[in-house]
Amino acid sequence: MSFLKQGSSQIYYQTAGDSGPWVTLVNGHTRTHKDFKMMSKVLVNAGFRCLSFDNRGSGESTCELEFGFPELVSDVINLWDELDISESHLLGISMGGMICQKLASEHPQRISSLILVSTTAHAEWIKADSHWGTSFDEVMDKLETYFAPVFVEKNKLLVKSMAKQIWSGIETGSFSSGASKQKAAMKGIDLSSMLQDIKARTLILHGIEDQIIDPRAGSELDDGIPNSELKLIDGVGHLLLAEYSQSLYQDVLSFIQSKR
Repeated sequence: MSFLKQGSSQIYYQTAGDSGPWVTLVNGHTRTHKDFKMMSKVLVNAGFRCLSFDNRGSGESTCELEFGFPELVSDVINLWDELDISESHLLGISMGGMICQKLASEHPQRISSLILVSTTAHAEWIKADSHWGTSFDEVMDKLETYFAPVFVEKNKLLVKSMAKQIWSGIETGSFSSGASKQKAAMKGIDLSSMLQDIKARTLILHGIEDQIIDPRAGSELDDGIPNSELKLIDGVGHLLLAEYSQSLYQDVLSFIQSKR
């Protein structure tokens, strides 16, 4: 297992692939590097190297103290420096997309291209809180809002399995504390004024049935980022990695391979 020590915290990370351009994958609130397993395989098979990791407050990463948004951003920079990654394609989902916007605006020379998935420039668009409930049924009810209703109906076993993982973390005490710390770090964040500083080619992907971050937030990103394109996806909600997985992999691969 690989960790990068950051003060009182340790950031767990994984790399995949032996050569080729780097793609850095930054996940959302409470999610971990494990969500990127299949995407990493697709990218590596196409000739890329991948970096994925657990944000502070998620998965294997540790965070004894409270932290802010700047720490979430600096963790990525410090991982790049540790691994001697001078330039990378950058993909961020939800909270991870906000981290990536900050990175792209402040470190344009290190960004090959930018992919923003189910995200926003400011926290006011985020409808979910960090409290997942005090019973499995409450967790299940909340998790269902992260998907389009038709997906829930057709994939009840998958959604139930994900809810069980979250509930297990709540019961052991490892989930709720990290979720609260991450949510506190995102409170009041507004990156709107920085969007004009993003120089990288940017692909914005957003589900039309997203109940967690309104798809209008994707349109705002498209309006604010100079060299961007927006793809609104019908019939899917917030968790594109689950609802739109194979198509998402191909959208990402086509974009980072293109030279336009």
